[in-house]
Amino acid sequence: MFWSFGKSKSDQSSYGFTILELLVVISIFLVITGVVIADIPSFRNKSSLDLITSEVATYVRGAQVYGATQRGSGNGDDNVSYGVNFNLNNGSTFFLFKNSSEGAHEETYDIQGFKVTKITVYQTSGQTPVNNELDIIFRANDYTSSIGTQLEPEIKMDGDLQSGFDQVDIEIRPDRDQSLCKLVRVYGNGQIAPVALDTCDPLS
Repeated sequence: MFWSFGKSKSDQSSYGFTILELLVVISIFLVITGVVIADIPSFRNKSSLDLITSEVATYVRGAQVYGATQRGSGNGDDNVSYGVNFNLNNGSTFFLFKNSSEGAHEETYDIQGFKVTKITVYQTSGQTPVNNELDIIFRANDYTSSIGTQLEPEIKMDGDLQSGFDQVDIEIRPDRDQSLCKLVRVYGNGQIAPVALDTCDPLS
């Protein structure tokens, strides 16, 4: 009896990728890589914007803490206050002040690569754009300092003290991509938070 050791036809078929399959896989890989690389600058700008708006909100909260914990001098001086000044003419810088933004600055903050591009005050009568500068002021007196309250801010809009407001929106944009924006929102009740927007209005 003879035994045949020849390979069957199916055994003789090749295994692995064909050239066409390899080309398809390489093409898909190149497309995905290109999309990811193209999106890296946008992702970096968005992440940096998130970080900056959170930092600005933290600085405003710092002024709130300073203002809420100050005591008067005991001689009837109950007007100790801390605040933050934003000036649209120099949108990449803002500063912390004590008692008056016209006096010495306690601290100056630079947000290089970013800029405050718009500030809007919302009141019961409607919304008003700030033309030049805004002071957000946290004022304490002997009583409120002793119980740790007075978190509600006052605002000066272009030098004029406002009687009340619902919220202030401080818009920040990166210099590299001004189609992106995010808000620092200060509410009349003292809450402070970064706020993301679905779309940003074109800059005028």
